[in-house]
This record gives sequence, structure tokens and C-alpha cells, in this order.
Amino acid sequence: MKRSSGVLLAVSSLPSEFGIGGFSQDAEHFITSILDMGFHWWQILPLCPIGYGDSPYSGISSYAGSYLYIDPIRLAEEGLIGYDVVDMVKYYGDPYVTNFAHARWAKRTVIEHAFLNLNEEWKVKIAAFAADEGKWLEDYSIYMAISEQKDTAFQLWEKDLKYRKETAINQVKYKLKQRVDYYIFEQFLFYRQWNRIKSYANSIGVGIIGDMPIYVARDSVDVWAAPENFLLDAELNPVVTSGLPPDYFSSEGHNWGNPIYDYDKMQKDGFTFWLGKIGHALEMYDCLRLDHFRGFFDYWSIPVDTWPKEGEWHKGPGAELFKQVREKYPNAEIIAEDLGIISESVRQEMSECGYPGMRVMLFGFYEEDSMNAPHNYSTDCVAYTATHDNNTILGWLYLQDQGVRDFALQYCGMEGAGWGSGGGECKSTKAFIRALIASSCRLAIVPVQDMCGFGDDTRMNTPGTTEGNWRFRMTYSALNGIDSYFLRQCNILYGRNRGYKG
Repeated sequence: MKRSSGVLLAVSSLPSEFGIGGFSQDAEHFITSILDMGFHWWQILPLCPIGYGDSPYSGISSYAGSYLYIDPIRLAEEGLIGYDVVDMVKYYGDPYVTNFAHARWAKRTVIEHAFLNLNEEWKVKIAAFAADEGKWLEDYSIYMAISEQKDTAFQLWEKDLKYRKETAINQVKYKLKQRVDYYIFEQFLFYRQWNRIKSYANSIGVGIIGDMPIYVARDSVDVWAAPENFLLDAELNPVVTSGLPPDYFSSEGHNWGNPIYDYDKMQKDGFTFWLGKIGHALEMYDCLRLDHFRGFFDYWSIPVDTWPKEGEWHKGPGAELFKQVREKYPNAEIIAEDLGIISESVRQEMSECGYPGMRVMLFGFYEEDSMNAPHNYSTDCVAYTATHDNNTILGWLYLQDQGVRDFALQYCGMEGAGWGSGGGECKSTKAFIRALIASSCRLAIVPVQDMCGFGDDTRMNTPGTTEGNWRFRMTYSALNGIDSYFLRQCNILYGRNRGYKG
């Protein structure tokens, strides 16, 4: 990876007429816009079907994509639906907030219409896609067809379906064939439209950084299709769940509720699950961010029906897994999310994998000579002003005491009055961004909210909370308000205006 820079924005946060961003011309316009500013990477959040709390980090499949991103206008252009259907599902509410309820209704409506309009030519294309994608697509479509009918977690299905008895599954394929075919069609549309967006980005010199959550939801295709990969009881419920001990964000700790992997079993079969999952993601993206990377080395295991603080650390597969990943995918571009309080021994183990770790600039002003301060960045790290889990620069500045705020502003070379004035011309956010881009990190990533000079009302997620997250959405007025000239000059001046390849 060359010295370069990128922009962080979820696909759901793109401008759109349908209550949520998607694989539309708006995505292509955004890619062109950031390239004009000198950025050659677009980092997104996970594209999986979203789970509890609309979180993309609680997905129900490691392979499937969310139908919420399918663009109705593309379907109309290809003759699969009429423009009257497109007009029927448009959203006229708040353009700054993602409306998941409307998006679910709108996208399901247009896909159902398109499904009824398939001719033989389309059916041949869909059949070829299904043959290429193989078992994961079959598992997903059957699981979704049953889930739609039962409307409960798979652990509550009748035993023959829960335990995937062959006779019961064959009956589903016959009795629910239309719905199974519908979910295959949904994934066909998702990948058809996503590949178009990625191809466009690559054709003009922009790479896509995808994001892989380490865990999957307990009620997911992954757990149902291969329960042997997880630590479960006889009813296929988790016996331990994932999380973290008490930390800065929560005095009680975190219980994410995800089942934990049976790493002993995975090791015996050569980590087939992980090699397949990572390989699929590397086909989707040009670079892959592995969320909660330390969980592969040591993970917090919480016994069911206990508090997070009653959990304990366990050793993960660590370097042994990633030795096989490197052997199978020797040219893979991978970013290791290694944030948080991590023991020196575990950090050393992670560093031996050879993947660049992450630094967050906003964490760099609380202690002397912090590893997150830009002057301490190595050339092998990926640095951010903030991530999707942090406040914006401006929001963060407003919450600091005067000592921390004055030090941070002085560090970034922002002098004089006006630090708190937001917008694309915000002096303080521009000073932070310049300091990040000027640093030695290999890749500098800036969230769109910081480029816009937005405050804490636009942060994407607040860890430890379940309400009001994942809602931020861009508008064209906000995009046009960014100081593009300033950002382009920063990228040129500090040697980051370079293509993603190499």
C-alpha cells in the first residue's frame, strides 16, 4: 500500500431519495468527489444484513449483503420495475437521518416487484450466479425463507429444521421454493450492484476498504449452518458470549451477546471457516479491516446469565491462523483494528502478523508522548482523526476541559479565536486533518463528518448504547460545503495524492 489517504463513510450514510444510502449514482458521485480532493481510498462499514439495533456489526450472515443498499433506480433502468414504483417508494422525510423503517419497506417493495417481472434471460443470469456462489447462498436463502415464515430465532424452530435434518430441508426447498428463489434473487441484485460500484471506483483509482466484524449474531446463518464452529449447548444456544471487561466506555463491561468460536475444532480442520470468510471479503474489497483484531489472540468470554465483569480472558488461535491466511492470500491488504488497552505480550503477538495497526488522533492528547499522537506514528500504521465509534473532532473539542483542548489546538497549529465554528471552513477540524495527513502513517483516514466540520450530533455510534446509532446521513449541500481545495492541497503537499494500487 502506497502512502495515501482515504475517507470514512458508511454506504447507508450516502445521499439518497429512499431514506438510506445505497449503490446508486450518488455513490459514484461521492467517489468522484473524494478523488477530486486527493483521496484514493473509501472506507465503509460492514455490508452484511444488519441485526439488532440496526448495527452492521451484528450481522446475520458473513457472506450475504443487505438488500437495503439495492438501488431502485438501477432496477428501473434495467427494466425490472417501472419508474412509477420508484416514485412510490421515495422518502420525503429528514435527509440528515437514515430511516431504517422506511428503507426496509421501500427496498422490499421494489425487489418484490422486480422478482415478479423476471424473464428467462434474467433467470439464466441468476442461475449462473447461484452456481458460482454455491453453498453459502443456498444456506442463506433457505434460512431466510424459514425465518420469514417462523418469525423467531432459529433456536426456537422445530427440531428437524433447527438441526437441519435432510428431509426437513428438502421439504423447505419444495414448499417454500418461491421464497428461497426470492432470496437468491436478492443476493444476485446486491452483488450485481455492488460490483458495479467497486468497478467504477477502481477504474478511476479509488480502492474500497471493507470491514469485517469478528463475531456473528447468535441467530445467524453462520451458527445455524455450522453450529460445530461455536461453543453451544444442546439447544444451539451459546454457553459463553463475547464482550469486554469494564473499561472507559462502561464501568460494568460489555456483553455483545455473540456466540464464541470453538477454536479447538477450527484448528483441527485447518481454519476452513475463517479462510473462506476472509477470502470472500477479499474478493469484495481491495483492503480489509479486521474489527477487534485482538480477539483472535485473547478474547473475553462471559458465561451465559452472568455480568460481563465475571468473564475471563482466553487464548485465541492468534498467529497460527494468520500464518495460514498469509499462505492462502499472500497479497492480501489487511488492516488490524488493535485499539484499546492491550497487554504488551498480546500486542507483540499481533504485530508479528505483519498487518498495519490503527491509531486514533483524538486519543493522543490525554497522556504524554501517546502512541496516538501523530508525531509518534510509524510508517506501518493506519491513522484516523476518529472512527465510527468516536465523537467528531468538533464534538470532542467541546467536551474537553480547557487544558486538553488548548493543548490539542496548539499541537495542531490552530491559533486565535474561532475554534468552535463548524462547517467546511472550521479552523479546528482543518488543523486536525492537516496534522493527520502530514504525519508519517502509511494511510490517513478522515471521516466525512470531520471534513464537514460537524459536531457530536452526527457521530455514527456511541459504544455501550443501543438507541440512536447508525443514523447519520450526508446531503449534497454538506458535501458541497467541504473545503475541497484545502484537502486536495494537503494531500498533494504531504505526498498522499497517489493511487490505491501498489
